Amino acid sequence: MGIITSIFEAIGSVITGFLDVLGSLFGGLIDLFWTAGPEGSGGSLTILGILLIIGVAAPLVFWGLNWIVSLFKRMLASRKGK
Repeated sequence: MGIITSIFEAIGSVITGFLDVLGSLFGGLIDLFWTAGPEGSGGSLTILGILLIIGVAAPLVFWGLNWIVSLFKRMLASRKGK
C-alpha cells in the first residue's frame, strides 16, 4: 500500500504545484488591468484595462449596429416587394 500512497502523493503535489503556478500567473495578469484600492474600498482600472474594455466593446457595438441596419434593409426590401 505504501507505493500507491506515494504515487498519489506525488501526483497531488504535481497538481498542486501546477495550480499554484496558474494562480500566480492569473494574479499577475489581473494586476496589469486592475489596481486594487485600500482595504474595504474599490480599485481602479489601469490604462491597459480601459483599452481592453474599449477593444472588446467597440466591435460588439459595431456588430449590433450592423445587425440593426441589416434588419431595416430587410424590412424595406420586403415592403418594396408588396
